[in-house]
Amino acid sequence: MWFSILLGGIVLVLLLTVAFLTRNYGKLDNCGFPVIPPVLFFGSGPFRFSKTNLVEMDMSRVRQYGKIFGSYILSSPWVFVGDPDIIKQITIKDFDHFPAHQFQFNDQKYRSLDSTEGAEWKELRKNMSPVFTSGKLKGMLSLIDGALDNMINYLNKEVAKNPVVDMRPVLQALTMDSIGLCAFGVNLNCFENRDNPVFTAAKDSFTEFRTHNFKEDVMLNFELGLAGMEKYFDTTTPGVRALWNYSKQILTEREMNGKKQGDFIDRLIEMKETIIKNGIVTEDQLSAQGMVFFLAGFETTAHSMGVLCYLLAKNPEEYQKLEEEIDSVDNFSHDTIGELPYLEACCKEAMRLIPAVARNDRQCRKDWEYKGYKIKKGTNVGLMNYVVHHDPENFPEPELFKPERFLKENAGNMKPCSFLSFGSGPRACIGERFAMMEMKIAMAKLLQNFHLEATDKTKMTFLKGDIFQCAYEDVIVNLVPRT
Repeated sequence: MWFSILLGGIVLVLLLTVAFLTRNYGKLDNCGFPVIPPVLFFGSGPFRFSKTNLVEMDMSRVRQYGKIFGSYILSSPWVFVGDPDIIKQITIKDFDHFPAHQFQFNDQKYRSLDSTEGAEWKELRKNMSPVFTSGKLKGMLSLIDGALDNMINYLNKEVAKNPVVDMRPVLQALTMDSIGLCAFGVNLNCFENRDNPVFTAAKDSFTEFRTHNFKEDVMLNFELGLAGMEKYFDTTTPGVRALWNYSKQILTEREMNGKKQGDFIDRLIEMKETIIKNGIVTEDQLSAQGMVFFLAGFETTAHSMGVLCYLLAKNPEEYQKLEEEIDSVDNFSHDTIGELPYLEACCKEAMRLIPAVARNDRQCRKDWEYKGYKIKKGTNVGLMNYVVHHDPENFPEPELFKPERFLKENAGNMKPCSFLSFGSGPRACIGERFAMMEMKIAMAKLLQNFHLEATDKTKMTFLKGDIFQCAYEDVIVNLVPRT
């Protein structure tokens, strides 16, 4: 008898679990686009993210289903979009239907600008925007020289021993040093101290955004696929906690000593005096804004510069044009870097070909319809940046490195929302100008001092297990000092 009761209980639990995991199946039907059918209660796949190359999967699905299609991750309905016109409608014209990203921290103190919505997001965006004006950027970027000198000195030592260098960790150290100096007024010196705990936490945070084994695949499926259940779990990773703690420490120390350095931390302290009064944003939440500066500005910029190094080494004609332009300027600064339009075009073309963020996302907050397509409230939307960037209707010969696409005289040829490396609409990256200035100054300084050459190890191999990034293994080139 007890065995029968136990067996009946197990069967009941299994049936309830299956019912829960399949409760949203059919929600994407009759919405005007193809739907990848779910298998049993496992969703439409892939279940094994750690075995999946994100960009290859997105490109394959678009070829099979078109530029908008539905899919289920366990029980959660998703709509994936690779059409610039629809992306423009979602992110700009109908922003009120899609005002937020899918992921948000349960604990408010960890919620940075990118993971907030409504009044909370508006308050943060309004108060943080003045940080990225031209005048503020000029003051902050004047501090980057120390980080650039660290990089050149380090490379001179390394090249003397072996001219074949993996630029990926070099550029990661540079961007981390730059953020430390420009935003926080501290010299992290990551070239000499690779085990710096802040540097380690930032690298770990991006590793945490990628799955590596079956256990992590299961956890990610539950996190992405059990809509409505995330509020019952702590989604804060160790890397995020470490960066938040460091940001909090710097804020506290700066407040105590009262010294102003004209950086991002100063702005957060200024914000504290006004933003906390309305009760929308908490004092602890200000530390999250420092945390996201590390996360958003560290890996993405290093990624893009690494891609550009690879592309220049592989495309000598375009490289020669860029080298000639760089040699025409004696001193690189916030002012003179604007005199290098081909450098900016090269940076953007690198970000188009291999964007740091392969996918962006939104969440539908109220039913939406456009040109016969329907997205229902509660549905997650995946914006396929890589797909859009590699569509020949948006960029002819999309696999070729052609920086001239981004020169001013060709700007009229570009479709709105076809270049998505910084997002689009009101939720576009607030630090775009900072990132572009940092990248241009850093690449100009690097290419002024070294010539990059491809070797038989110069390859671009994407990593598996990503859920939104376009991560790669390394960027190995031969560095020749320029005299």
